[in-house]
Amino acid sequence: MNWPFANNWMGKNEMEISPVVPIEDVVFQTIEEALVDEEGWDKHEIGPSGQAFQLGLDHAGNQTLFLHQIIQSKNGGYRETLVSNLISPGRYLMFDPAGLNTNGLAGYDQMDRISWHSFIRENLTDGQNMEEFFGKPLLILGPHSGGFQFSAKMPETGEIYNFPLLILSLPNFVKISKR
Repeated sequence: MNWPFANNWMGKNEMEISPVVPIEDVVFQTIEEALVDEEGWDKHEIGPSGQAFQLGLDHAGNQTLFLHQIIQSKNGGYRETLVSNLISPGRYLMFDPAGLNTNGLAGYDQMDRISWHSFIRENLTDGQNMEEFFGKPLLILGPHSGGFQFSAKMPETGEIYNFPLLILSLPNFVKISKR
């Protein structure tokens, strides 16, 4: 897929995007916590593994998180959050090392975790393993229009990674900096 961003995000070169908060002051929260604390979701509106929420396009064509249909049919209501509210330039992202563990998982939980690992692994550089990658902050450069992807930069190396928004499918293992 072509990246509309390539060397330019919203008119800014990726080198011009600066962190909202200096790395030493960053406090991380899970995507689930951000949905509750920043976006007004109720904890019961976020489903279990594989059913946390649905990712789609809103009526204006923006990447959006919606209540999962199972949760919506069970609890009723309607909720949506633009992905750009969470995955926005200048925020930090980090994959929780606890997400690496698949011991004791079976069935759908194990399949969800393995799929999530592949979404991340596909975007690492040759020779880089996930164990070294998890737990390190990445500076979010921004989501990309027309695709369910975003880019982030490892501040210590300057390497840029492109991830599918599907990494949000396990919201307890994806952390972002608090606003």
